[in-house]
Amino acid sequence: MRKLCKATTHASFARFHAVKSYEMTDLALMSGLQKNVYPRYDELKALRGLEGVKTHLSYVREKQAPYSKGNMAKYLKKRLNNTCQL
Repeated sequence: MRKLCKATTHASFARFHAVKSYEMTDLALMSGLQKNVYPRYDELKALRGLEGVKTHLSYVREKQAPYSKGNMAKYLKKRLNNTCQL
C-alpha cells in the first residue's frame, strides 16, 4: 500500500509540475522528497483526501517564489507543515 501511495504522490508531483521531469533524475532531491515530503503528503491525503493534495500542489505551484526552487524538498516540507497544522 505504501508503494502505491508514493507512486500516486510521485505522479501527482509530475502532473502539477512541482517537480520537473529533468529533476526526477536528481537523486538528492528525490531522496529528500521520499524521506521528508511524501510521508507528509500521505498525512494530508488522510486529512483532506486526494483532492486536498491536488489543491495543495496547485497552490504551491502558483505561489512558489523563484528562490525556493533551489531546494524543492525543503520548500514543500515547509509548506506541508504549515498546511497540516490547520
